[in-house]
Amino acid sequence: MEANVSERSDRFVRAWVSDNVHNIPGLDDYQLHCEELAEKLKDAAQARGIMPDELAESIGDSYDFMINEYEQIRDPDLGFKDGRD
Repeated sequence: MEANVSERSDRFVRAWVSDNVHNIPGLDDYQLHCEELAEKLKDAAQARGIMPDELAESIGDSYDFMINEYEQIRDPDLGFKDGRD
């Protein structure tokens, strides 16, 4: 049962990030934006029945997770790019 709970949370997070973490041209200071996204992720997870401790087990701290996601798609010359571009 524990693996199913974790897998459910992991699948939800991957889909949510794909739908919600995008290129924002000109976004240089993304910390506030990541704070907002972290809160939205937690709210969306809870609305799907994924409790905060289950989400934390999948991603750790939601703000740190969002910062990492943005840093992965950042282009030093162009700002942020969408991984699907």
